[in-house]
Amino acid sequence: GYGCLLVPEFVRDAMPLAKLGIFVHTPWPTTDVVRCLPERLRIMHAMLSADIVGFHTYDYARHFLSACRRVAGTDFQAVAGGRLGVKTQSGRTVLVEILHLGINSTFFKDLAEGEKVKATVDKIRKEHEGKKIVIGVDHLDLVKGTLVKLQAYERFLEAHEEWKDRVVLIQVLLPSWNPPEEQKKIRTSVLKIVDSIQKNYGEKCIKVLDSKMKGGALTVEETVALYRAADAALISTFWDGLNLIPYEFTASQDAKRPGVLILSEFMGCTRSLSGALRVNPWSLESVSDKLNHALKMDLKARINNHNRRAPYVLSHTTQRWARNFLADLDIAKSLQRDLSFVHVEQGAGVKQLVGFRKNFTHLQMGDPSKAGSLVSEMDKAELRVFFLDYDGTLITEDNLEAVQDDLAAQDYTRRCRPSTKLLTLLNTLASDKRNIVFLVSGRERRQLDSWFGRIEDLGLAAEKGCFIRWPKRLAQALGKKSAPPPAGGDAKDSPTGRGLTGVWESAMRERCEWKKDVLRLLKAYTERTDGSYIEQKEVSLSWHYDAADPVFGQNQAAELHRYIEKIVSGALIDITPYAYHRILEIKPKGVDKGSSVLHILDQIFKSTINTKNTPFVLTAGDEASDERMFEALAASYGAPKAAAWATSAAANHPQVKLKASKTFTCCVGMKPSSAQYFVYNQRELVNLLGQMARLG
Repeated sequence: GYGCLLVPEFVRDAMPLAKLGIFVHTPWPTTDVVRCLPERLRIMHAMLSADIVGFHTYDYARHFLSACRRVAGTDFQAVAGGRLGVKTQSGRTVLVEILHLGINSTFFKDLAEGEKVKATVDKIRKEHEGKKIVIGVDHLDLVKGTLVKLQAYERFLEAHEEWKDRVVLIQVLLPSWNPPEEQKKIRTSVLKIVDSIQKNYGEKCIKVLDSKMKGGALTVEETVALYRAADAALISTFWDGLNLIPYEFTASQDAKRPGVLILSEFMGCTRSLSGALRVNPWSLESVSDKLNHALKMDLKARINNHNRRAPYVLSHTTQRWARNFLADLDIAKSLQRDLSFVHVEQGAGVKQLVGFRKNFTHLQMGDPSKAGSLVSEMDKAELRVFFLDYDGTLITEDNLEAVQDDLAAQDYTRRCRPSTKLLTLLNTLASDKRNIVFLVSGRERRQLDSWFGRIEDLGLAAEKGCFIRWPKRLAQALGKKSAPPPAGGDAKDSPTGRGLTGVWESAMRERCEWKKDVLRLLKAYTERTDGSYIEQKEVSLSWHYDAADPVFGQNQAAELHRYIEKIVSGALIDITPYAYHRILEIKPKGVDKGSSVLHILDQIFKSTINTKNTPFVLTAGDEASDERMFEALAASYGAPKAAAWATSAAANHPQVKLKASKTFTCCVGMKPSSAQYFVYNQRELVNLLGQMARLG
């Protein structure tokens, strides 16, 4: 059962490249149930370690996909061939298969047509001559609904007195996986209701066949004979993932005189078996009415219904199920063929399987004597350019501890203030005349200037490049002077650039007058979306909905995106959804970290600081917006798979020509990225920068 759901994680640890599929034969619960489990994240990530996850019905798959979205923070998408796939945060696509298990239908069909079974069928019909035969076959388990079924049968006899001496229910009780004492309790309860029915409506209206009674368990031939002799089968379980009795009943029928199949709508097979009467087992009146309808159904209608489900049962065998699942497993594995995988600890014992490009390499200083190594390329470069994100890239645990004692309030911004150690490192790097160092951040320029303004030779790109403070040496080489950006919004929100250090430049070509209208719309959506809030910056706005209901928040963000496009010209703004972080960002047109680093490089190439040799470039970041830097730099040296937008942006800066061997793009943390390299965490990157600073 559910205890096996962790197995994919264990197998993947032992065999990272294995083709791995898991098929869940039990019902998958709703998200509200999954969310209550203490180990919910571990279970979800363990299952997503497989290449394919299978379920019997769409209902169970739907519940699983909902849990992926609401619990694991992933989403699903359509995959070619009518399949569904879970796109994980780690860059993998896990197929979700809907494929009901079948039976060895030929075995049952041949057995039913044999002389031995036919003789037993005649015997059963003779025993109950003049009566319609209804059969029920259930395991001794409460979820099989046997007790409620018998109550419904009693209600049927009460409501339809004409059937009192013309019908018999043969109820077969099979052993289950439950403890013997629990099975005994269920058996006792069943026999008590049977005794009540027999007292009120006669002993011959119901019969129980039980392995504990005289004669013992039924043989396969006797069970098939019961299926074939029945005029109707009533299988009304409450909650059943895998129940093959309806398949066995259908395969055993006489096509010229088939019985009617009545199924609980909560069974896994109810969707795959057409021509069956579906019923809510909790409604005694509904079961009673459906049973009356089944017994009155004429032969033509019964044949018609049987012909609708029999071809499916006979063709969808166990063997076909296995072949299809293995074929889809091959397809699922092919989606990952360009990736290699490793389990990454997520905390609290949770592991996530992360997929990487096979050429995704751990960044290290390397051998100084080896061409292409980080230390070798840096050492021989006449010009070295560093583009570094701040939050999530340079903030280490040491940094947080260093500022912790000085906090009056534990807000995030104050906790991210750089430590003295980090400021010293950046100052050392920036002071080297061969280095040009830029912090490229989403933070406002006033915040960055208050933290880093005293380091004159440190470049700052605020709000992802909307404002750029040039390093003193580079500003002098370019002859740049500070100019205030275009104002937008009301007077109190208008950026003026006053009181800032150094030479700041605005990347905006237009006034940000759109902010008022967009802000009004954001406030309206925030009011209607619990868990959302607005982040205002000088020239950009962000709508955060990470604390909102995942589905509702996503729908609201999509709707908000469409409304903003209607009220503001696309020539003025870019609207960027960050689905993983659940943020909708609205900022001036054409400004992002990728275009910003290309613009900075373009200015460097035009300046007197430039040398004839191609510069060494190191770029590091940890989030989705940093991917724009990696992609833009890849386009600048003609990477074959560079993004279309990046290739177009690079074309606007024809002077920016880099070499792949001298360009190092680095992702902080093991996660899918377009960067060439990765480091495990912020501490490792800061240590690398420290080694570079000491090399000089």
